[in-house]
Amino acid sequence: MTKHNKSLMYAMIIGLIIVVICIGFLSSFSNPVSWVLIAALLMIPVLYNKTSGSEHIKWQDEYVWFLIDLFF
Repeated sequence: MTKHNKSLMYAMIIGLIIVVICIGFLSSFSNPVSWVLIAALLMIPVLYNKTSGSEHIKWQDEYVWFLIDLFF
């Protein structure tokens, strides 16, 4: 799945959750489904960051010693 498709899917899920929250609050503010969905809505950025997968290599100090040995 490409990044564009994944971002579009997250945007659609967020929009759907917001609509369901609004409909739930129209029925009652004590509706527990709306409050659970608000918690889920707040957790989406955390989930997105964990699943986005970085395409960068994390630098480690071992690389410096490899470069020093390579050039000197």
